[in-house]
Amino acid sequence: MDENADNYNDYDLDSLSNILTGNVLTDINTNDDDLCIYFGCIQGSSFNFDSLANTNDNTCYPVITGCLDENADNFNDFDGDGIVMPNRS
Repeated sequence: MDENADNYNDYDLDSLSNILTGNVLTDINTNDDDLCIYFGCIQGSSFNFDSLANTNDNTCYPVITGCLDENADNFNDFDGDGIVMPNRS
């Protein structure tokens, strides 16, 4: 079991099916990383895409194109909030 998973538990050791998996054939003590929940950005076109994540946590940031110098005439404030967010791709 992956101790870093958000749904990790190993508390009852009773050999009964794990309710968290949603699969009655999977025991709570099964070592299967595919059953673990990893939160992160799962949108491949975002600059903070997390290839290890399997559950979207709504933290994706789009790749920003254009000028990011707020003093330039062609500055691109992509969301119109006046806050500069650099493209950290």
